[in-house]
Parts: sequence; C-alpha cells; structure tokens
Amino acid sequence: MTAPAQIEILRGQNPANPLAGYITELLAIEGYTYRRVDAPSANDRLLIVPHLRLTKEQLEIVRAHTGPLIALRPPPELADLFGVRVEQGQWSPALLRHPDGETLQVHGGADLYRVGDATCVAPLQQEFGVPGNHVAVARLGRRACFTYDLAKCCVLIQQGRPDQASDGPYRNADGDWKFTQNDHFVGHLDPRLKNVPQSDLHRDLLVRLIDGMLSVPRVGRFPNGETTGTLIDGDGDSSTAKTFELVFNTCEEFGIPYSTQIQASQFDQLPPAEVTRLRSRGHSVGLHLVLPEFCTLEECEQRFTRGFAEFADRYGYIPSATRNHLAIWVGWTYQPALESRIGVRIDFNGYPGRYFQSGVLSGTLLPAKFMDATGALVDIFSQYTVFADDGWVEPKNYLPALTEKERIVTSQRWVERCRQYQGMFHPTFHPIRLKEFGEPTLPWLRETLSYLRAQGVRAWSADAWAAFNDARRTIRIEADGDGWVVRAERDVPGATILLPGGKRVVLNLTAGKPRRLSSI
Repeated sequence: MTAPAQIEILRGQNPANPLAGYITELLAIEGYTYRRVDAPSANDRLLIVPHLRLTKEQLEIVRAHTGPLIALRPPPELADLFGVRVEQGQWSPALLRHPDGETLQVHGGADLYRVGDATCVAPLQQEFGVPGNHVAVARLGRRACFTYDLAKCCVLIQQGRPDQASDGPYRNADGDWKFTQNDHFVGHLDPRLKNVPQSDLHRDLLVRLIDGMLSVPRVGRFPNGETTGTLIDGDGDSSTAKTFELVFNTCEEFGIPYSTQIQASQFDQLPPAEVTRLRSRGHSVGLHLVLPEFCTLEECEQRFTRGFAEFADRYGYIPSATRNHLAIWVGWTYQPALESRIGVRIDFNGYPGRYFQSGVLSGTLLPAKFMDATGALVDIFSQYTVFADDGWVEPKNYLPALTEKERIVTSQRWVERCRQYQGMFHPTFHPIRLKEFGEPTLPWLRETLSYLRAQGVRAWSADAWAAFNDARRTIRIEADGDGWVVRAERDVPGATILLPGGKRVVLNLTAGKPRRLSSI
C-alpha cells in the first residue's frame, strides 16, 4: 500500500496575506507531490508551514513536530526552533544573496533576524552589493525558515504590482499609453536584474532545503531527461498567406515548429484546411485579439467572448495559447481568469516593453500559474516572452536598436542563459518582419534556428507545450515499501523523474497505470 505524500503543508488562514497559499504552486512547478494537512501524519514527513496566522494549537503542533520542518516567515515566538535571534523591525523591500552569487529582490517584507546556532543559507541585504548582517534563509539541522514569505514574494515577482494594473490607481506606469503587463514592473523590478530569473532562484532555495532534508523523487521540468527547450512564436499582424508560408517553411527547414496568433481580419489568409494541415505538421495557430489600448474589464470580456467564439466557429477548436495585439493586459489577473474560463491553457502576453527591451520580467523561465488578490489560483499558465524582434530592430523601448550581429549574439546568449537556469527560451519573431516590414529579420531568425539545432535544444509548439505541462501536473509520486509508485491522470510520454542523489529515470506514463520505480 502506498503512503501519503512525504511533503505536507499545514492548513490555515492569514487574512492579511492571501498570497501565502501560492506555496502549492511553487511545489507543483518543481514537480513535488504534496498534500495539505491539519497536522503532520507522521514525524518522518516534511512539514511546510506557510505564512499563516498560527493559532495556539498550531504553534503547539509545529513545536511538537520532530521531523523535517520548513517555515515561511514564522512568528517570532518560533525563532528558537530555527536557531535565529529576533531583532525588531522588518525591511520592505529587501534583497538577498543566493548561494550561487545572484542578488535577488525580496518583495512583501522580511523580518529581521540574526543567526544564533543556525547556518545562514542566504543573507538578507538592504542595499545592492552591500553585505548584510541579517538572515533571509536559515537552517538548523532538519529545520529551516525563510524570514520572508517565499510564496507572496514569488507572486509579486511574477505578476508585478497590482496597484499598477489597468484597474489600479497607478495604471499605465510605463507611460506608453496602453495597458500591458510591462506596467506592473516599472519601479518594481530592478533593471539590473531583468535578465535574472529571480522567482526561479527563490524557488531553488526551497528545493535545496527539501532535497537536503528528505530523500524524495520529483518530476523534472522537461521530458526525456532534457533540461531546456525553446518555443518560437510570432503574432500574425497583417501577414499574408505568403508570409505565413515563409515563416512556417523556414522553421520546418531546421526541424522547429512555429506558433502564431492571428487576428480575425486574417482568417481568410489561413483557411481551416490550411490550419488543419499546419497543426498536423506540428505547428500551432492561436488567436491575436485586438483590444483598445485602455481596455476596460467590460470591454475585455465582451471582446474575448466574441473573439474566441468566432475563432472556434471557423477552426473548430479553442486555441491553447493567446497573445493580444500590443500585448494589452486587463486587470492584475482578470484577463487570465477570463482566458481560463474560455479554455485557453497558456498565456504569452508577458512581454518586455518600454525601459526593458528584453528580459525575464516575471522572474521565471517556466510555465507558472497566476494567483489573484484573494488567494485563488488561476488555472492557466504564463510563459514569459524574453524578447520580441521589433524591440531590438527599432528603438521603441527607450533603448537603442541592436545591429544584426548584436541581435544574433544576444539571442545565443539567451539560449545559454535558459540552459543555465533550466528554463524555456521563448522569443517572438513576427512573420511580417521577415521580409516585408522594416529591416528584414529573416537572417537573424535563421541564425537563431541554426544555433538551436546545433545545440540540440528541443523545440515545442504552443499546443504541445501546453499539453505537456497540463499532463505533467497530474503526476504523483508516493512511497511504496522500499520504493516509489508513479501515477498520472493523463498519458505523459518520456516523463523525467528526478531521484535523490542526482540520478534520473525516464518513464512513459499511461493514464491510470501506476509504475513502480524499484522495478524499472
């Protein structure tokens, strides 16, 4: 008989911090199996205590747990459990130093502690490059604490400031006269860190602690033992049938699928039979809605409802992925919640704009779900776009345009950066810019595709990437005697299972059919 999940999350409430519940998404991104409990089921379970308003009974439960323990911004009365000394006050915002040397922003506030008997895993800093005497992450044996709420911090890194969303008091923060996700990050993301996947590295601190306390397998980010991938897309923007043919054929020449999003005005350029043919060849075709630059919530719902219905009527399916024209973004999480209800599975509207030009502004190179301000998880992935061709060909982001050589070299650096951080390389190349509009980008695209092929980076279509991540999220790994049982609710060909000690196995999982690791 299989045992419950080895990682257990303490249930509870914190009305002052509804984002504390995002801890479940952080674990899901990293492929851990977990369950939520009112108390640990056994002392060999890893108990994770989110940033809760702990009751007297919960404080006693935490103190009584003699097994591995990780707490996120615990109350000062538990400081002795983690070998840290309380100091008055907090820093908000703050910085920390990752063990690999990267400086990371800490959003949501960090309480001030100094190490006592604990080891400092990551020090807290108040100024960039200035070492601090306080601790951000501390460990004492099989107990560890974050002096900030990791969950809330990652939500704010990934989604930016809610008060700078289109329905907030400080909307259009970048002054470009349209509502986009880029607005959420102006004055929030330190531009020096725009190329650093900060949320991924914050999450890495949690992974290091879990792996140091518990011998438990988890699901890898990519299939077949791979550690990176690429997704090349581009918005249709006035492209003709001939232009689409050029971009699809160019990508196919290098064995790479292409994903495009088209406007309703372009439906006649890609008839249903042609879209069916393209999808059968591994490409993806989605919707590129046109919204007003200052789109209201009501207009957003009306246009989304009508636009996706028209797309489905013509092509017979709801597209897996979408990006709006000009990457218009409505609300903090209103738009992805609407997309999720319609049936879209992955959103590409995260896009570096004015003042940034390129970067992983959301702090993650991986597909991550949104959380709304009430703490409800929004069931749709965001896959951030690290650069767009038009932002490099033209000085449209208050930054100088790049030469063709600079574009090629910088693209290759992004491929290597994504390999380094084990994430997805996701740029966008507009079909119309290959030859027909502005400086031709076809040579740059070809050089990028050639480099990806030479490096052996697997390429994904939007449909395939969304389907894989939906399937991956159904995998559960549970203890079974001296081994482990792996189950999935959907078929997952080539699922990567990361084992304790750095080993990995690849399993072809069939929905509803368990696999025992010790028998592989």
